[in-house]
Amino acid sequence: MEKEVILLNGINKKKFSSSDEYHDFLMFHIQNHLVEINDLKANKDPHLVKEVADLTLLSYMLAINEGAGKDVFKERIKKIESKIKGEQ
Repeated sequence: MEKEVILLNGINKKKFSSSDEYHDFLMFHIQNHLVEINDLKANKDPHLVKEVADLTLLSYMLAINEGAGKDVFKERIKKIESKIKGEQ
């Protein structure tokens, strides 16, 4: 998935004149997906899974655009794992 997201980032970055403009584009779509996901969940619509996948991709693209590398993702995985275990 990483290669595909990097490819998507490259395509979209060509479309936007600045990193800030690209950031705004991603945030707009992330916010819209959050609302749609809540509605789909409330309606028990199976399309929810596809919208959650879209949100994941958009969030990953945003993280990469903001400079997150593998080290950041590894760190955040450990933090979330700790929260799940109730350590934080």
